Order: sequence, then structure tokens, then C-alpha cells
Amino acid sequence: LDSMPDTGVPYFLWTGSLNPRKNLEHVLDAYERIADQVPHGLVLAGGLGWDSHQLLQRIENSKFSKRIHRPGFVSDDQLRALYRSASAFIYVSYMEGFGLPILEAMACYCPVITSNISSMPEVAGDAAVLVDPHEIVDISNAMLDIANDEEMTTRLKKAGIYRAKQFTWDKCAQSMIDIYKDFS
Repeated sequence: LDSMPDTGVPYFLWTGSLNPRKNLEHVLDAYERIADQVPHGLVLAGGLGWDSHQLLQRIENSKFSKRIHRPGFVSDDQLRALYRSASAFIYVSYMEGFGLPILEAMACYCPVITSNISSMPEVAGDAAVLVDPHEIVDISNAMLDIANDEEMTTRLKKAGIYRAKQFTWDKCAQSMIDIYKDFS
């Protein structure tokens, strides 16, 4: 992958298209708030979205721009590798229909920081750090906790694997069948 931290340098991972709904602005604010206190980089994987020009300018002008990496669109295999190596996956959008990336990260043994609103708490359960996506301090404190608390990180990894196993395609299909039966 292009534009990645040097081997051995820890990083926080954010994925998605660069657009305002994904709350990248607050992720950047939170990262800048703690970057002097941790060795971590910030990897932003995904393509450009609507209104991305301001975010790109913001990244370029950041005091920590050399530690913010944008590999762009990544393949499924590359994404799994990113999840597996990340210190945490940060998914603090304002609204999601489901939040599949939360489960993808958990299935790859990656701790998750996610929003305490919309569908994300239901998907994450108690296997993630839930934060108010509007509060930069909440996001940055969660990042610091994961960077500095190995016990917490281990607990989140184990809980995440267990949580991800609760969501299978078979269970999804059975739930849909049950819904259709209720309406017939």
C-alpha cells in the first residue's frame, strides 16, 4: 500500500469515503489533540466522497500531516490486513444503516471505537468503546485509552471476535424469513 506508516509504527484506522457524514473532521480533531502523546499514525482508507476537497485541504494543512496516511481505495485483502495491524478502528459517523465495518474490524481482531448513536451501539454491543461522535474529547480519550491500556485492548479484541460471531449470514437470512412470516 502507498502512504502507510513505517513498519512497526502503530496506527489508528478510519475507513470510508471522505464525506461529512462519516465525521472525519472530528476524527482529525481528536487525533491532533493526542498526536503529541502517542506514536500512532492515522490511516484513512477509502475513496473520495462528496465535499471531500475541504477535508483534503485540512489533512494537508495539519501539523501532523506526515503522520496521516491516505492509501486511497484498498482491496478486501488489503483492508483485512489494515484491520489486523491497527491499534483501533475508529468508526464514529453520525448515521449508519447498519455498520458492517464494525463487525469486519472485530472479526479481524481489531478494537473498535464507534458512535453511541444510530445503529452502531446495537451492532457493537459491549465489544467496543462507544463515544459521542459530536464530542472530540470523547473520541480522543478513547484513542488514548486504547493506545495506553493493553488490558483494555486485549479485552476489546476478545469481545469483538465473540460479537462478530453473533452476526452470520444464516442468522440474517433466518431473521428475514421470520419477518416475512410475521407479515403473511
